Amino acid sequence: MKRDQELIERLQRHNIKGVIFDFDGVLLDVREPLHEAVTEVFNKRSINANMDVSLQEIGAILESVQGYPMSQI
Repeated sequence: MKRDQELIERLQRHNIKGVIFDFDGVLLDVREPLHEAVTEVFNKRSINANMDVSLQEIGAILESVQGYPMSQI
């Protein structure tokens, strides 16, 4: 809670004119960081799964949430 309040105060001190959300990866390619993050979680949890299938499943979930197809990850 304190951390949230600190973040809010820090944001309020700056004159922010807008925020850009890049959900489809046009501005920032997140394929490699996503792959690394999933690999790290799988290793920490000793999950033995096919990475390509897992990334396709993650993509399908994101598509259902946002309501339109994503570019291939």
